[in-house]
Amino acid sequence: TLRTPYLQQWGLNAQYQVTPATLVEIGYQGTKGSRLATQRLINQPLLASASAPVNGETTNTAANAPLRVPYVGFSPTGLVWLETSTDSRYNSLQASVTRRLAKGVRFLTAYTWAKALDNNSGSATGATFTQTDGDQIRPSLNRGPSDFDRTQRLVVNFSYQLPSAKLPKRIFAGWQVAGVAIVQSGTPVSILDTSGAALFGTSNSRASWAPGATMATAMKTGRTQDRLDEYFNKAAFARAGNLWGDTGRNILRGPAQSNIDLSINKTVAITERLNAEIRGEFFNLFNVANFANPGGSITAASYATIRSTTGNPRV
Repeated sequence: TLRTPYLQQWGLNAQYQVTPATLVEIGYQGTKGSRLATQRLINQPLLASASAPVNGETTNTAANAPLRVPYVGFSPTGLVWLETSTDSRYNSLQASVTRRLAKGVRFLTAYTWAKALDNNSGSATGATFTQTDGDQIRPSLNRGPSDFDRTQRLVVNFSYQLPSAKLPKRIFAGWQVAGVAIVQSGTPVSILDTSGAALFGTSNSRASWAPGATMATAMKTGRTQDRLDEYFNKAAFARAGNLWGDTGRNILRGPAQSNIDLSINKTVAITERLNAEIRGEFFNLFNVANFANPGGSITAASYATIRSTTGNPRV
């Protein structure tokens, strides 16, 4: 029953020329992936009872999980089923201001407000991904923000040529400053319980909500540096127990990130046909520490803490 995956794209865009060199653009862009390949572990144990026994079993324990499987003789994780049953959706508002090179100034400012949803995000190599931290019989419960989803992203790139006409040319001619600045939301985080769902023959479930807890009580505010030891509220989540946890996939959001790269260069004319360039490049100019996501496993020592950074220090 495998079918060919396909992708649909659509959009609406408006542009307005403010000046001969400046263009303002705003639009909507959407995509939908259909019949996407995914894998499920289809030998997940069934819950038994006296009125509805499974393979003769009337009770549910971690020990008898291999006896309550649909396909006896295979382990609960021993059968992997490939199917083209999921989809992905992406919707975004995109705005930009573009200025062509005029009077020595060129820049592009682009802002995106977007949301990407799927059942599993696969990998950069295109390999099919097996969702293992949720109910395999109800894969719709695994639907949530894509692992790579960033709600907001602002990118500015620019260049400026020093106006040497009004300055001593030997000193100031040929200088140019250029840079790229990025500010973006963090990526999603799931809260896992590696001791949960024991009745289903696995050790990897999402955690549960603590009584009375909500998204509002789970998230903390303030600088990331001030909450490295507890980025979100630990008390908002509880162990899943022997069943599946009731939290969704990728419900929290990691730290935002920013970066500025800058280059300064001067072109020196040696002959009419030969130039030399003196160039300095600064990556992560202000040495901003971009923090990685906090630990999401409720049973780990790193739970809710941030122990590393992402990206490079200033170079």
